[in-house]
Amino acid sequence: MDNENTGRFGSLLDAAQQKALQVLHLLLPGTPIVYYGDEIAMKNGVISGADVKDPLAQISVSLLLIILNIVLSLRLCTILKSNKTN
Repeated sequence: MDNENTGRFGSLLDAAQQKALQVLHLLLPGTPIVYYGDEIAMKNGVISGADVKDPLAQISVSLLLIILNIVLSLRLCTILKSNKTN
């Protein structure tokens, strides 16, 4: 029902709908996969900016543009030098 790429169904459905969906999921043919938190109908959480551990999410857009400009400049210098020696 849930995975790391979707919102939690506990935030979308009421308690009766959640139980019906879980029963159906467990009774259908195949191996049921229960993503952690589904068994207690965990709801979506909110992570504040200070708690984000992704380093790229904390870098400002202007800094990323500066880094990109430097990388492209270095690449262009390398290409020009290689063309000069030929």
